This record gives sequence, structure tokens and C-alpha cells, in this order.
Amino acid sequence: EVEVYEIIVPAEWHMKPLNLLIPHDGCITIALTRAGRASIPSNDVILYEGDILDVSATFEGIDALRKRIIDLKEGK
Repeated sequence: EVEVYEIIVPAEWHMKPLNLLIPHDGCITIALTRAGRASIPSNDVILYEGDILDVSATFEGIDALRKRIIDLKEGK
């Protein structure tokens, strides 16, 4: 099962490259919206707090992404 999710980039991801944050298995970034303009992002794009990422993910992929968000908020 695959679904599309919208993620608002948290403060902990500010100025970090997309490829270090999105899990490689089961999760693909399909769009990045910044300042009202959507694009298909490259893996090395630098994220800014408040950017909106649309990702297509399996249940396992979105669980891994949620875990990564929580870990970064906890400083891991």
C-alpha cells in the first residue's frame, strides 16, 4: 500500500539537505513547495523551515520518516 503525505519541514531540518533526511527505502519525495511555488526537488536541495514536502510512501517508509523527525527533535 502506498499513500501520499504532506510534511511541513520542522525547524530541526532547516538548512539540511533533503537526501540526508528522507529514508531511502519506501519513501520518495514527489514535490517541494517553497513560498507558494512547487517543484520537483533534487536530492541535494537544502530545506528551509516551513517548506512543504509531498512524499509518496509505504506504511513502513512513513513510519521511518516519522521516527527520523522525532529523533531530530530529541537531538539524536
